[in-house]
Amino acid sequence: MSEHGFQFVISPRDPVETLKIRLLRTFPLVDDGEMPRRRQFYDTFDWRLYGKGLTLEEERTEQTRRIVMRDLRTGAVQRWAENLEMPRFAEELPRGPFRERLASIIEMRALLPVTEVRTHTHQLRLRDREDKTVARVEIELAAAGFSHLQRLGKRLQIVAVRGHPDPANQLAAFATEHLHLEPASNSLLDEALASHGRTAQDYSSQPAVDLDPREPAHEAVRRILLRLAHTIEVNVQGTREHVDTEYLHDLRVAVRRTRSMIGQLRSVFDRDQLRPYRDEFRWLGGITGPCRDLDVYLLAFDDLAAILPASQRAALEPFRAYLQKRHVEEQRRLSEWLTSTRFRSLMSNWRDFLVHPGPLYESAPDAKRKLKKVADERIWHAYQVLRDRGRAIKPKTKAARVHRLRIHAKKLRYLMEFFRGIYPRKKIGVYVGALKRLQQNLGDFHDYHVQADALRKFAAGMAQEGPVDDETLRAIEALARGLGKKQKQARKQFHNVFDDFDQQSNRALARELFRPGKKKK
Repeated sequence: MSEHGFQFVISPRDPVETLKIRLLRTFPLVDDGEMPRRRQFYDTFDWRLYGKGLTLEEERTEQTRRIVMRDLRTGAVQRWAENLEMPRFAEELPRGPFRERLASIIEMRALLPVTEVRTHTHQLRLRDREDKTVARVEIELAAAGFSHLQRLGKRLQIVAVRGHPDPANQLAAFATEHLHLEPASNSLLDEALASHGRTAQDYSSQPAVDLDPREPAHEAVRRILLRLAHTIEVNVQGTREHVDTEYLHDLRVAVRRTRSMIGQLRSVFDRDQLRPYRDEFRWLGGITGPCRDLDVYLLAFDDLAAILPASQRAALEPFRAYLQKRHVEEQRRLSEWLTSTRFRSLMSNWRDFLVHPGPLYESAPDAKRKLKKVADERIWHAYQVLRDRGRAIKPKTKAARVHRLRIHAKKLRYLMEFFRGIYPRKKIGVYVGALKRLQQNLGDFHDYHVQADALRKFAAGMAQEGPVDDETLRAIEALARGLGKKQKQARKQFHNVFDDFDQQSNRALARELFRPGKKKK
């Protein structure tokens, strides 16, 4: 279904009819007339389609409606579906290649409208000697906006029919050499967004900010914390309205990162000023936990059920319904908390503290030290703790110590994420990759334990609310036992995974990147 194509910008001085006539005189084109279209662009909140170089549109004419996935740069169609409205989630599309492709990109995220473009298109078709269409040409006049329209530049689009690339290439060469058109430097979507003062990818959950290794540590930490505060704030509405599960996920990750930075970089602030915020962000992490836990169970429900024999899976449906009911209750509570005076005061006071820290921070021991020195010390210390405690884990070590090791790994990961920009990109990327593999094992071990325990508590909660079919309870218990087996497998794999993380090349890389003072290779 995919095509390839070219886009060119038409100068405001070039009349459309003149270009059209020159094309018709030079090539055996069929004039298919003019067509008005409304093209509403959709993407996820975090721009997953754009990040893959794609656009998704609901395209309407007077006679038709279709959903179209296009190449962002060329406008060539990759997938389409006729007579459908834009779904909220990929799973709402009919089964088939389009749904599979979309789901692989956006996963659990909801599709949101980002802009609308109204176009008036002159349509031409290039035929070969057998009278088959081998390329399409569109001369497009466009305006963008949901209500207040902004006129956009004129464009010439050339699209090859599948299996016939040469005719489109010839048309593109003619557009360049004889019509003197310039290739479009940005996409129609980018131009439409810019006309209303917006850019694509204006949201990212990552805490990256521009850093100078020589700047005072306090200034860098303050900017990172402000970025995290912004991430919390922009995800509040989507969390309250439960647009999709990832708003709450990103909000909670930003809270965890904030707490980690406050804990590990408290030496750049006045501790007395910082103390109440440590308590309040701990509270915020606590109130957002139950709803997120239920999100995780519901998102993974089918995968969890697959642990059981097919004959037992239907017995889990009452359990799914119970989780959905609990989720509604927890979502309501969470929405109330996120509109509470306590939450609003926390975020307002926190932002004010970061923007106007006052003179007290100047007495903090690391406030005015160079960022690179402080970052090296903190990361190196976190690495040493993880390394030494990981080496101390033996086959019979209690699970609680393995769980604590997971927390130490997360602390190290957060520090590297915060300060990644002051280290060589490729080398820090290699080291983060090694740490991720260790974290995956530790996370699996922890999650299987927590989930098995939670399943049994949920079963007890169901029984307290009313009669529960014995088959359902047996299925839940079987699921918990299955998770217990997976936990044991993760535990057996730990030593190989940790040894891989602790191999000589990674130790040398850690020394080179983070060891304070003279680096040893």
